[in-house]
Amino acid sequence: MIASLLGCTNVILNRVAEKNHVEVKALSLAAEASFDRRGVMLEEDVAVPFPEIRLTINLTTPATDLQVERVKADLGKFCPVSKVIRQSGTRLEEIWNVTRT
Repeated sequence: MIASLLGCTNVILNRVAEKNHVEVKALSLAAEASFDRRGVMLEEDVAVPFPEIRLTINLTTPATDLQVERVKADLGKFCPVSKVIRQSGTRLEEIWNVTRT
């Protein structure tokens, strides 16, 4: 599931960047998740096995702050995996590190 989130973020971020005329010079992604193991250990039913995911997005671009904000907003609207994760009850925190060139 985490790999799907990373893959979807990569594809959709590049697509919304292109839509918003934002040049992506470099992009790297990383994710860390907390996992409630009680369900897989058969201890009890766990409604939200991944209570929190931290997604780090390292973007290098010459884009303005406004353009980057549009990309951020569109990523949240159009990434289906992140939408499913959020709707499951998982807190998905995006940490953006933007480097200007």
